[in-house]
Amino acid sequence: MKTRLTLILLFSSTLIFGQQDSIDNKLRLTLTPLSLIDFYSGSSPRIGIEYKLKNNYAFYHEIGTYFPNFNGIKNNQGILAKTEFKYYLKKSGFTSDTYFSAELFYKYQTYNTWDTINIKPIYRKDYTVYKSVGCFTIKYGLVEFFKCGITLDYFVGLGVRFKNAHSTLTTEENNNIQRVGDNGGNILENKAGQFILPNFEAGFKIGYKLK
Repeated sequence: MKTRLTLILLFSSTLIFGQQDSIDNKLRLTLTPLSLIDFYSGSSPRIGIEYKLKNNYAFYHEIGTYFPNFNGIKNNQGILAKTEFKYYLKKSGFTSDTYFSAELFYKYQTYNTWDTINIKPIYRKDYTVYKSVGCFTIKYGLVEFFKCGITLDYFVGLGVRFKNAHSTLTTEENNNIQRVGDNGGNILENKAGQFILPNFEAGFKIGYKLK
């Protein structure tokens, strides 16, 4: 039974993904699977749309939100959006294409968390974080096109991140969040203040050609 199931799955995947096709990428919808299992920032369902402009240029827009209490640590709420301007290196008609892009990203997020506060006597405190994050990223990617209409978009990117965060901690408590243990990267993620940080992206999107 297991052997039959394996053969069926392999045969199905071959039919779906094994045949590439030449596609003029005019309009497609995309989903971002890895954002659904993001234990660090929170599980985030996202949907995007890409449409071709003149020649090799295209625009991509994406919106998303957060699943509340996904990992039992943070009760995430918020919205996110991004706009990406793409330049494809090949003309239409190829089974795959590479591109460079410039991306603007914004999110507003709130969540409940806790940390150990290093003020004697040392104590644990539950609190709420409110933050907005904006990013500018230059990306390089590869898109593969398949006969069934499915597309796979792999990408990496490097840029800069601007973060403005507030919390219900006092200024003294915020300055004395324990730097190790607790929630792992708590200083980077939870500390209130204004920060400018490097931004790195890597991932893939699954799409479907509409036109």
